[in-house]
Amino acid sequence: MFKTLGSMLTVGLLLVLMCMAISPAFGELSHYANPAVGEQIKLDYTTEGPGDNSGGPFVGTLTHADSTTDVWKTFCVEADGGEEVFSPGTTYQVWSTDLHNTSAVGNYVTDAAKWLYYQSLHDPINSLPGYIPDDITSDSYLQEAIWHGVWLNNTNTPLFNDDPSKFTGPAVTWFNAAVAAVAAGWADANSVWIINPADVNYNGGPQAQSQLYETVNPVPEPAALILLGTCLFGFLAYVRPWQNRKI
Repeated sequence: MFKTLGSMLTVGLLLVLMCMAISPAFGELSHYANPAVGEQIKLDYTTEGPGDNSGGPFVGTLTHADSTTDVWKTFCVEADGGEEVFSPGTTYQVWSTDLHNTSAVGNYVTDAAKWLYYQSLHDPINSLPGYIPDDITSDSYLQEAIWHGVWLNNTNTPLFNDDPSKFTGPAVTWFNAAVAAVAAGWADANSVWIINPADVNYNGGPQAQSQLYETVNPVPEPAALILLGTCLFGFLAYVRPWQNRKI
């Protein structure tokens, strides 16, 4: 009996470990962050390396007061200029968060820019034609499209509007899709926010370049639920025959 129970537990543990190994829900970059003013934030390049035009993608690491962390993929919504350009690997503090505004130079992040970021996390294949996840070329074009959806100094002028080389190829197609989706009533704009970092040693600034993040979603991702259900089903399918045996 004890030998049988030990075998069941061993197989169950192996199934759980296999699920953890293959699931994006465990160990990869999260979609979500939950920043609070004053918490520490560090920005690094992704494993893809630096994007074109000194833009994203980046990895944000947010350290909470209880020492837990949020780690997520992000893109820049400011350009070189009045704000401090962040140095990859440097620790900053969260100066503010906002639905639309960056703190350093007062840029306005439109819902079209938010749509692009949201779709890159949730449904890039269907929403962004030709996009390849975790590909530096695709993400560089995505950064261009996001920049085009950011208005400079609260005007209707996109970032880099005077530099056509920073709005090319798929970026144009994806941005037009974003405008159409927002016009059609895209409903998730309030889930994407702007995080405004600042130097940890100077109250009031200087601010580093602002980044995008998605607010914490308490509802598990459908893919994670499906995977968990599959693992549980596999474990129960293994256990059930043993329950019908006589000890």
